[in-house]
Amino acid sequence: PVQRTDGTPLTRLGGYYLYFGPALLDRQVVIDNPGITTWTLTDLAAGTWQVALSAFDEDGRESKLSNVVEISLGRIG
Repeated sequence: PVQRTDGTPLTRLGGYYLYFGPALLDRQVVIDNPGITTWTLTDLAAGTWQVALSAFDEDGRESKLSNVVEISLGRIG
């Protein structure tokens, strides 16, 4: 994300919001380190999950949501 929801450029990056859920993006992780390039979601049940990301600046203003990605997880064991 490079723009806030109001269309202005996203500057002074503060971090990311990672939204996810099995049907809706109803769960959220706050990643308050803008230098993070990978993140692992743990304890997800088998099934289909949707994931999307937004960024926020140091003032807490959020970007638009990225495209939603759908992932399928199988059972382990």
